[in-house]
Amino acid sequence: MGMRLAQIQGWKSFQTAVLPAILKVVVLPTLIGIVTTLCGLSGEPRLAMVLMSGMPTAFAGLILAEEYNLNRDLIASSIVVSTGLMLLMIPLWVVLFGQ
Repeated sequence: MGMRLAQIQGWKSFQTAVLPAILKVVVLPTLIGIVTTLCGLSGEPRLAMVLMSGMPTAFAGLILAEEYNLNRDLIASSIVVSTGLMLLMIPLWVVLFGQ
Protein backbone atom coordinates (compact mmCIF):
# COMPACT_ATOMS: atom_id res chain seq x y z
CA MET A 1 0.00 0.00 0.00
CA GLY A 2 2.75 2.44 0.92
CA MET A 3 4.67 1.70 -2.26
CA ARG A 4 1.55 2.21 -4.37
CA LEU A 5 0.80 5.54 -2.65
CA ALA A 6 4.38 6.67 -3.24
CA GLN A 7 3.93 6.03 -6.97
CA ILE A 8 0.84 8.21 -7.31
CA GLN A 9 1.52 11.25 -9.45
CA GLY A 10 -0.58 14.27 -8.52
CA TRP A 11 -4.02 14.58 -7.00
CA LYS A 12 -6.07 13.25 -9.92
CA SER A 13 -6.53 9.79 -8.37
CA PHE A 14 -7.57 11.32 -5.05
CA GLN A 15 -10.10 13.57 -6.77
CA THR A 16 -11.55 10.58 -8.60
CA ALA A 17 -11.77 8.60 -5.34
CA VAL A 18 -13.69 11.26 -3.38
CA LEU A 19 -17.18 10.61 -4.77
CA PRO A 20 -17.13 6.80 -4.36
CA ALA A 21 -15.65 7.21 -0.86
CA ILE A 22 -18.39 9.64 0.14
CA LEU A 23 -21.02 7.24 -1.13
CA LYS A 24 -19.43 4.32 0.73
CA VAL A 25 -18.65 6.06 4.02
CA VAL A 26 -21.30 8.79 4.34
CA VAL A 27 -24.37 8.08 2.23
CA LEU A 28 -24.69 4.29 2.64
CA PRO A 29 -24.36 4.26 6.46
CA THR A 30 -26.84 7.14 6.73
CA LEU A 31 -29.36 5.23 4.62
CA ILE A 32 -28.78 2.07 6.67
CA GLY A 33 -29.31 4.05 9.87
CA ILE A 34 -32.56 5.52 8.59
CA VAL A 35 -33.88 2.18 7.31
CA THR A 36 -32.97 0.31 10.50
CA THR A 37 -34.63 3.04 12.57
CA LEU A 38 -37.80 2.74 10.48
CA CYS A 39 -37.67 -1.05 10.94
CA GLY A 40 -37.65 -0.64 14.71
CA LEU A 41 -33.99 -1.30 15.53
CA SER A 42 -32.35 1.00 18.05
CA GLY A 43 -29.27 1.29 20.22
CA GLU A 44 -26.31 -1.01 19.76
CA PRO A 45 -27.77 -3.27 17.03
CA ARG A 46 -28.54 -0.24 14.86
CA LEU A 47 -25.11 1.29 15.51
CA ALA A 48 -23.43 -2.02 14.61
CA MET A 49 -25.28 -2.10 11.28
CA VAL A 50 -24.29 1.50 10.54
CA LEU A 51 -20.64 0.89 11.45
CA MET A 52 -20.42 -2.28 9.36
CA SER A 53 -21.95 -0.58 6.34
CA GLY A 54 -19.51 2.32 6.57
CA MET A 55 -16.25 0.45 6.77
CA PRO A 56 -13.60 1.85 4.41
CA THR A 57 -12.53 0.26 1.16
CA ALA A 58 -10.63 -2.99 1.78
CA PHE A 59 -7.01 -3.72 0.98
CA ALA A 60 -8.20 -6.78 -0.92
CA GLY A 61 -9.27 -4.38 -3.68
CA LEU A 62 -5.65 -3.30 -4.12
CA ILE A 63 -4.54 -6.92 -4.37
CA LEU A 64 -7.17 -7.60 -7.05
CA ALA A 65 -6.21 -4.42 -8.91
CA GLU A 66 -2.57 -5.53 -8.92
CA GLU A 67 -3.46 -9.03 -10.07
CA TYR A 68 -5.79 -8.00 -12.90
CA ASN A 69 -3.94 -4.84 -14.03
CA LEU A 70 -6.74 -2.48 -13.03
CA ASN A 71 -6.39 1.16 -11.93
CA ARG A 72 -4.07 0.69 -8.95
CA ASP A 73 -3.79 4.41 -8.19
CA LEU A 74 -7.55 4.76 -7.91
CA ILE A 75 -7.99 1.90 -5.45
CA ALA A 76 -5.04 3.04 -3.32
CA SER A 77 -6.48 6.56 -3.25
CA SER A 78 -9.91 5.16 -2.44
CA ILE A 79 -8.53 3.28 0.56
CA VAL A 80 -6.87 6.43 1.90
CA VAL A 81 -9.86 8.72 1.32
CA SER A 82 -12.44 6.28 2.72
CA THR A 83 -10.30 5.59 5.80
CA GLY A 84 -9.91 9.31 6.47
CA LEU A 85 -13.62 9.93 6.02
CA MET A 86 -14.46 7.03 8.31
CA LEU A 87 -12.41 8.56 11.11
CA LEU A 88 -14.41 11.76 10.76
CA MET A 89 -17.78 10.00 10.53
CA ILE A 90 -17.57 7.59 13.49
CA PRO A 91 -18.34 10.26 16.14
CA LEU A 92 -21.32 11.45 14.09
CA TRP A 93 -22.67 7.91 13.72
CA VAL A 94 -22.30 7.27 17.46
CA VAL A 95 -24.23 10.45 18.28
CA LEU A 96 -26.97 9.85 15.68
CA PHE A 97 -27.45 6.09 15.86
CA GLY A 98 -25.94 4.91 19.16
CA GLN A 99 -28.87 5.88 21.35
